[in-house]
Amino acid sequence: MRRSTIQRNAAEVAQRVQNWLTGQQIKKMQEAQHRAMDAKIERMERAFADFPHWINSPRQESELRRELYKALLEVGISDVVPWADAILNLLRRAAE
Repeated sequence: MRRSTIQRNAAEVAQRVQNWLTGQQIKKMQEAQHRAMDAKIERMERAFADFPHWINSPRQESELRRELYKALLEVGISDVVPWADAILNLLRRAAE
C-alpha cells in the first residue's frame, strides 16, 4: 500500500473509533438520565401510595400536592401548580 492510502485508512479508522466512543458516551448519558427520571417517577408513585385517599381528603390532597410539586421541580418544571392541577384533574376524571 502506498503511504497516502495507509494514512487515509488510519484516518478513517480513527474517525470510526471516535464515533463509536462518542456513541458509547451518549448512551451512558442517556442511561443516567433515564435512571434519574425513573427515580423521580418513583417519587410520584410513592406520593400517591402514601396518600391513597387524596380524592376525598383535603388534608391528603394537600400533602400529595406538596410531594408532586417537589417531584415536578426535580424534573425541571417550574410552573408546578398548573401541572399538578392537570395531573390531579385527569386522575379525578378517570376515577369517576
